This record gives sequence, C-alpha cells and structure tokens, in this order.
Amino acid sequence: MREVEQEAIRLEEFPHLGKPEPLLAHRRKAYCSWVVTPKTKLIYYVSGQQLVIANIWDVRQEPKTMTKGL
Repeated sequence: MREVEQEAIRLEEFPHLGKPEPLLAHRRKAYCSWVVTPKTKLIYYVSGQQLVIANIWDVRQEPKTMTKGL
C-alpha cells in the first residue's frame, strides 16, 4: 500500500501524468488513471486545485466493476 501512497503524492504534484480513462469517458468528470503497480490503478479527477482519487482499482477485476460507485 506504500506504493499507492507514494504515487498519490506524485500525482498531487503532477496531476497530468495520468491518461484519460476510456471506460469513464462518458462521465461528466474527466477521469484519468495512473498505473501504480502491475495490478493496481488509481482512478482520479482534478477539481480546481484539488486532485480527487475516486477509486483504487485492482486491474484483475472485470472492467465494469471500475465504474461502480463513481
């Protein structure tokens, strides 16, 4: 979990490192994703000056599960 924390801090400093998340392209918010480990992806969006992590997603799951709760 330390890797996730480190990458979240990195994203705070450089929020445009991530790529637009295609599975969430139809949403009102511009969700992006950043691969933290081979199995973990941070799903986030930028709101003003704030970076909001919306999901810490295990990429081994069915892609449709990423959108639940967002």
